[in-house]
Amino acid sequence: MGVGREAFKLSVNKYPGKWLTRVLPNNDGAYKFWEKVISEVATEPPEVKKELYMGKEMVYFYYNV
Repeated sequence: MGVGREAFKLSVNKYPGKWLTRVLPNNDGAYKFWEKVISEVATEPPEVKKELYMGKEMVYFYYNV
């Protein structure tokens, strides 16, 4: 239905600047979702890194809107 995509776009458009989004590495559905919607709003391709968050490995998307 696109509700999540639209809510995300409203949020980042209201607060432009540097953003980050983190995803569990084995959550393929979430990874694909964020990869797509971030590419729709980011001013350039996001930087993607694996980092620890509270002892758990996460995938981070760093991007500007």
